[in-house]
Amino acid sequence: MNNFLTVKLKMRPNLWRPKTFGRGCLISLSVFSFSFCNQADHRFNVEPSADVTSLNESVDHRQISQDPWESMQNLAESLSKGPYRQGYEPIPQILSELDYEQYRSIRYRPEKSLWRGQSPFEIQLFHLGFLYKTPVKLFIFDSNTKMLEPFKFDSNLFRYDTPAPTELNEMVSAPGYAGFRIHYPLNRPGIADEIAVFLGASYFRLLGPGHAHGLSSRGLAINTATDMPEEFPVFTEFWLRKPVGDEKMLEFYALLQSPSVTGAYKFQLGVDENTVLEVTKHLYARENISKVGIAPLTSMFLYGPDQAPQFDDYRPSVHDSEGLLLATNDSHWEWRPLNNGKKLRLNSFPTDHLRGFGLAQRTRDFSQFLDAEALYHRRPSQWVKPRSGDWGTGKVELFEIPSLQEFADNVVAYWIPEENILKGDQKTYSYQLTTFDSRHPSQTLGQVKRSVTGSIGLANQSPNSTSQNRRFVIDFENVPTITVENGINVSPELHLTSGTFSELVLIKLPFENQWRATFEFYPDTEDPSTLSLFLSRDSSPVTETWSYLWEPETF
Repeated sequence: MNNFLTVKLKMRPNLWRPKTFGRGCLISLSVFSFSFCNQADHRFNVEPSADVTSLNESVDHRQISQDPWESMQNLAESLSKGPYRQGYEPIPQILSELDYEQYRSIRYRPEKSLWRGQSPFEIQLFHLGFLYKTPVKLFIFDSNTKMLEPFKFDSNLFRYDTPAPTELNEMVSAPGYAGFRIHYPLNRPGIADEIAVFLGASYFRLLGPGHAHGLSSRGLAINTATDMPEEFPVFTEFWLRKPVGDEKMLEFYALLQSPSVTGAYKFQLGVDENTVLEVTKHLYARENISKVGIAPLTSMFLYGPDQAPQFDDYRPSVHDSEGLLLATNDSHWEWRPLNNGKKLRLNSFPTDHLRGFGLAQRTRDFSQFLDAEALYHRRPSQWVKPRSGDWGTGKVELFEIPSLQEFADNVVAYWIPEENILKGDQKTYSYQLTTFDSRHPSQTLGQVKRSVTGSIGLANQSPNSTSQNRRFVIDFENVPTITVENGINVSPELHLTSGTFSELVLIKLPFENQWRATFEFYPDTEDPSTLSLFLSRDSSPVTETWSYLWEPETF
C-alpha cells in the first residue's frame, strides 16, 4: 500500500528546464557526461546554478597522519561547524565561453589514463568549460607512502581538436577538473570499459556488463518535490586511493557540501556478475533539513506501449527505466510501473523494514524499442540495498514529472527517514548500489512481465460516460511451478482503495511459468485509486505485487 499526493509546486526556473543545444543533445538538470552523446544517447545535462555552489576551506591535504577515511570524516565535520561559503575559484574566461561543439572537441588522451598498466582500474578526467564551470579537486592517496597528493590540472592530458580554441593547447593552469570516469575490464578481458562516471554536483552513473548509459544516482537529495527551492549538494573533492597490484576493488572518498549539510563519503567499486558500489556516508547538518532523500535515483520515462499512441513516433517505447521495484520483507516485493502523466505526481511507500528499492528496465528486447542509437533495451537497472542494519521507519518516495522530451530526466526515487535531521545532527547511512538487467538476483517470486489497459467498450464505440471504465491485463513470468490438480490451486488477489471490479480471471499462458490476470475496473470518477494485484497459493504470495495508480481523466 502507498500514499498518493498530487503535487502542486512552483517549478523553479533552474529546475528541470530542458533546452535544445546542438546535434539533438538536450540539457537538463541531472548531470550527464558529454561523452555519452558520442555513445548514441544524445543527452547531456547541466550543473546546478550558482546558488548551490560552495568554496572549500583552505586545508593542506598533502600530508595526513590518519587513515584517509577518518581524515575525510574529520574534514566534513569541521566544515559543518563553520558558515557555508559560496563561490569557487573562477575558471579562465576562455573555458567559460566555450560552446557545445568546442567543448565536445576536447578529448582525454586514453594513453594518459591514470594507473594504466599498473592496475585493472584506470581513471580519465573531464575538462572544465562550457556548462561545467565548477572545479572539482582531485587527490591521490598512496597506501605505501601514506601521502595524499593533489592531482593538478595538466593540459597535456587532453587533445584539443577543431573547433576548440588553439590557445587551450598552451594553457598552463586551471583550478581543477570537472569530474572523472573509471574504466575496468567489464565486458572483455584486457579491455578497459567505462563502469562509473562522477560529473557535476553529486551525480554519478554506473554501468554493468553490456549496458549503455541510462539512469543516474546522486549523493543526496534535499527538498525534492516540496514548495521550497530544491538544494543540490556538490562533491567538491575526491580522494582516490591508488590500487595495489591487481586489486579488484577501487576505494575512494568524497567531500560533499551544500548550505544545509556537509558529508564524508566512502565508495568501494567492484565488479562481480554485476557492477557493485558500496557507499558509506556520514552527514553533518549545518541547518535543519526539512526533507532529505537518501540514495536518490534519477531516470527518464517518456512512454510505454499504453501511452505510445499519444506520441507521433515510430518507436513503441521510450524510457531509461520502466518501473519502481521495492522489497520490504522476504515475501513482499512490489512493482509500480512508471507513468508520464499530465501533472506532477508524488507517491510514497511507507515501511518500517526496507530491504531495498530500485528503478528497473525490465524490457531487454530491441523490438520493444526499435532504437538503434539510444539502445534503450540495454539501459541498466539499479538496486539500493541498505547495509547499515535497519534504516528504521520511513518511506520510499517516487516523484514523476510530466515530460514531452526524452532528453530530460523526469523520474526520481529515494528513501526518506521518518526522523527529521536537525542542525548539529550526525547521521550515517551505508548501502550497496548494484546494476542488473530484467530480474534482480535475489528475487525468487514471479514478476510482472507486462501490464496493459484499455477501454471496456468495443474498439469502434464512441467515447461515452463509461469511457473511464477499464480492463487491465497483467502478465506474470518466472512464477514458481504450479501443480494443476483438481483445478488451479493458485488465485489472483486484487485490492482497490476506491472503485469496484468484476470479471477477475486467471489464465495459463502458453509459455513456461507465465500466467495472466485480467479484470474490469469501475472507478469512482472523482477519487484516485491504488490497484494492487498478486498471485497466491495457500494464502502465500507466489508473485510480486503489481501496483497501479489510477487517476480520473488519465485516459
